[in-house]
Amino acid sequence: MGSVAPHMDWPEDESDIRGWRRLVEDLDMLAVDAYTSMGAEVSVDASAVLGCQVSNIDLDEALIYEATPPGHERGDDRLYLHMHGGAWQQGGGVRAR
Repeated sequence: MGSVAPHMDWPEDESDIRGWRRLVEDLDMLAVDAYTSMGAEVSVDASAVLGCQVSNIDLDEALIYEATPPGHERGDDRLYLHMHGGAWQQGGGVRAR
């Protein structure tokens, strides 16, 4: 029995950063397409769904999403940190935001 997933072009050279990023983007869009084909709503704008303010933080070569909930008061320095380990190779991008 073969794979039900479409063929993906993996970078031939493991040091090909652009190739790996392209593969991750392709995998993310494949998942988004699968979710939307089942009627799920995948939005780039989480603030529209959750009512929070979302901003991007570029930390070296890592992209971090900072979400501030509605009603957050200045001086409240509590933090919830979620690191989605699967996003190293899949599950980042639109779905993580």
